[in-house]
Amino acid sequence: MIDTIFALSTVYGKSGIAIIRVCGPKASNVARLLGIKRELPVRQAFIHQIRTIDDTEFLDNAMVLFFKKPNSFNGEDILELHLHGSIAVIDGVLDELSKISYIRLAEPGEFAKIAFLNEIIDLTEAEGMADLIDAETSMQRAAALKQMAGEAGNLCKRWREGLVKILSNLEALIDFPEEDLPTSLLLKINEDVGRILEDMDRNLSISKLASSVAAGIRVVISGPPNAGKSSLMNLIAKSDVSIVSDIAGTTRDVVSIRMNLDGFLVNLYDTAGIRDSEDLIEKEGIKRAKLAIQDADINILVLDICGNDVPYVDIPYEIVVLNKLDIAPFKTQQLDILAEKFTDSIVLTTSVKNAHGLDDLLTSLIKIIRDKYQLAVHQPSLSRLRQREKLRECISYLRDFMVSDGCLDILCENIRNACRSIGAITGNIDIEEILDEIFSNFCIGK
Repeated sequence: MIDTIFALSTVYGKSGIAIIRVCGPKASNVARLLGIKRELPVRQAFIHQIRTIDDTEFLDNAMVLFFKKPNSFNGEDILELHLHGSIAVIDGVLDELSKISYIRLAEPGEFAKIAFLNEIIDLTEAEGMADLIDAETSMQRAAALKQMAGEAGNLCKRWREGLVKILSNLEALIDFPEEDLPTSLLLKINEDVGRILEDMDRNLSISKLASSVAAGIRVVISGPPNAGKSSLMNLIAKSDVSIVSDIAGTTRDVVSIRMNLDGFLVNLYDTAGIRDSEDLIEKEGIKRAKLAIQDADINILVLDICGNDVPYVDIPYEIVVLNKLDIAPFKTQQLDILAEKFTDSIVLTTSVKNAHGLDDLLTSLIKIIRDKYQLAVHQPSLSRLRQREKLRECISYLRDFMVSDGCLDILCENIRNACRSIGAITGNIDIEEILDEIFSNFCIGK
């Protein structure tokens, strides 16, 4: 039997409403201890006084909801107290609950963990729930809702069902060791594994993009010193987040902001100007700038229209900006030269001083983001690192299967291991060792 647990399910602090949840077999007993003597109607809200356990003090008028197992969020009895969002009220009710010997404070994510243990949700749905709570933009919300709806879990289940069918065919052949393996049957099994492997590889690529949507797409602004990188950063951010100076090497570290671009969360980075320098601090900033460029999802190169050097052509820049149009006459051939050097880049002209070209830059950036990441939002994907690691593990076993020498025992073991890996994504195996890691990232009252 599970414990009866309680927690504040809304953010602690002053608010319009605060919700305290009690979950478990003794949830209705807790209601009576808090002064709710009437029968608890199921799924029907009512207003009632909440009092101290010794009935000496009135704490609040609360809206009360009771959900009877198994028809609740996690399959257990759940009592919800919708209180006024006063810190004094919250503390008072939580203090009273802590005096009850047969209930305890919930651990992080324990309400959702119970839902998983009761087989109401799988692990991908639970992680989708956590992603939804963390969502800051519409695209993050859309991706999380698809995962909560079970689309990623259903995809994994379909893969696993296909592998189990292949495994059953292989194990059936073990019952006839004296027979040679029919070539046609092995070819059919290889084709089936190949199709699943191709589907997994394709989804892994989509899932990498989905992880960027979930964590925030990394857009890095880089270039030589005094090209206007920090000014561009401030212009986009509409705030003085980066120090701007005529002195080369002013930016010594990577500066970042988070912003919502067309529903996508973007982490925008300003970096130190890249040049040869003997200054130890500046050299460290340049080193970090180069690392940021390598780790970026999208790179923006900013160049001075007055400059002669066009560096970094070996790095895939999505956008190249020719800046300072306000202080130098623009020559069409300059744009042509850049277009020749950066054939796969969008080349633009700007003046950050008067915001010329900013709209074109943002429009181009949004188009790149849409083209690259829109599919990842609307396709079932495995955006969590844990999920992708298990998928890579599964893919590795299937690749070993494809190159094995045809020994049935080895073939079966590869498919068994692949099934275990894919099952670990949804929780379709004994995975007690990873549950705490997953649910510990939830808030206490979820």
